[in-house]
Amino acid sequence: MGTTSRLIEVLPGQMRDIALRIKRLREGLGLTQEELAKRCSRAAGELIEPEDLRRVGRMSRSRVAHIEQAHRPRPGKGVAITLQPHEVKVMAHVLGVSPEQLVGDHAEGIITWDPLTNPKRAHHFLGLMDECGRNARELFGWAEFLPCSLETREFMHRHHQAIFDADALHLPEELRAEYNRAVVTMYDTIGDRRREDLLAAASTRPWVMTHIMLRPDLEDIARGNGPYAGIDSAVRRECLENLRALIVDRALRINLIVADGAAGMDHLFPGFDSLVVFDEEFAFWRYDSGDIAYTRHPSIVRLRRALLDTVRAHALFREPGDVVRYLEDLVRSMG
Repeated sequence: MGTTSRLIEVLPGQMRDIALRIKRLREGLGLTQEELAKRCSRAAGELIEPEDLRRVGRMSRSRVAHIEQAHRPRPGKGVAITLQPHEVKVMAHVLGVSPEQLVGDHAEGIITWDPLTNPKRAHHFLGLMDECGRNARELFGWAEFLPCSLETREFMHRHHQAIFDADALHLPEELRAEYNRAVVTMYDTIGDRRREDLLAAASTRPWVMTHIMLRPDLEDIARGNGPYAGIDSAVRRECLENLRALIVDRALRINLIVADGAAGMDHLFPGFDSLVVFDEEFAFWRYDSGDIAYTRHPSIVRLRRALLDTVRAHALFREPGDVVRYLEDLVRSMG
């Protein structure tokens, strides 16, 4: 589904940024140009049909060098002026990113994928988030729940179990445990990394995190409603107390906005359970089906951000002090 397997052709005007991206990814993996070429040649044998492989040939060290030259202000003789679709496919595979991430492509709009049937793309997706986050000023999001990075690990794990237990009800009983174990492990791994990255890099990351939740969704955590019904009160309390501590520590640059659920705000996100944007450069969201969509198309990102700005305008609590007092009241209401 979506456009994750389409052919991507690189135009000459894109080469400078792509060449620099390839060089950084290669160096990040600790590979020489020769080693990258050898890995690409091996991967081509797996990814490209034999008759096509005979036509396009294999990747050489000199080809890698000519590609990477394209990022220089004054490229040398023989510099690559474009990449062919098969080269994009093979190099992206070897470098551990998606083809779209490798070429910085947003021309086709929204890319949609199912993380359960294509778990390897989780690595691609996290890499794309890291790339977009290097120069962003704000990570701005809304969700029906707390993002993993703002949850305690125990609460996150129990929440994932509850969500995916419900999703697996249609499966034969003998498959449910295997399904739940695999998907919870995958989402726990992503959540752990996001939490570690958020907190460990607080002093160096360029962006502020701002997360919006509707008041009824936060109160469901305190009361143990819906997906939180099976989570012990002590675990829910610890999560809310941890959330309060994260907001209090202003060095972390984490903001929580509590919006008015009675104002019909949930109708702004039909079919979504979460939405996040980096400035006006990148947006991703999750559908109720569990599929994740993302885009770098400027017009689409701006429209998604406008939804978040609308909800922010209906904030009940926005200033850190007001939010902290609200969370303290919420914890006290748990008895």
